[in-house]
Amino acid sequence: SECCDTAGASRGHYAVVRPLVTGLQLADPGTTTEPRGLTTTQSRPADILTNAAVPGRSAALDVCVASPNASAAAGDATTAAFQRKLRRYRREIRELRAAGIVYRPLVWTAAGRPHLAVTRTLRFAASQSAVNSRQQTDANSMMRRWRHEIQVAIQRRRAAMARAVLPKPGALADWIATGQAPLQGDD
Repeated sequence: SECCDTAGASRGHYAVVRPLVTGLQLADPGTTTEPRGLTTTQSRPADILTNAAVPGRSAALDVCVASPNASAAAGDATTAAFQRKLRRYRREIRELRAAGIVYRPLVWTAAGRPHLAVTRTLRFAASQSAVNSRQQTDANSMMRRWRHEIQVAIQRRRAAMARAVLPKPGALADWIATGQAPLQGDD
């Protein structure tokens, strides 16, 4: 299911982007999604553009949830996906760097394990958020809550993708489960 339900993967991808953006906006209200025109190519190398991810620089963040079961996982799914993103956007990365923008893939496994770059990025953004916060919160508490929301989105994505590829029960299974025969015309 982690490799087959591509529509669910896209929906789940944006479900992960949402809590990530919400946390980043606490540190940088100018954080945007789906930035266009960052490079001269037609490709869109980033899901998020923010000043809250890397010290002193703008960052183009590319969110990815990688399946350890994919053929490209090659042992560590997060490292493989991280390297794959760097190779895929190598030309665009040069353009971004020339414009003063850091490109950073943010990769989690489908089970929710983050790549080291995710942890560094979230830690920096949480510290910036805590400094800018009017609620007098500390960065560690904020980061725990933020990571929790991202994990919930990843697990919901995983469950929805599994449900999407499960076979639909037939009439006999319905009868066994409920004790009721389906109506005429129902399968």
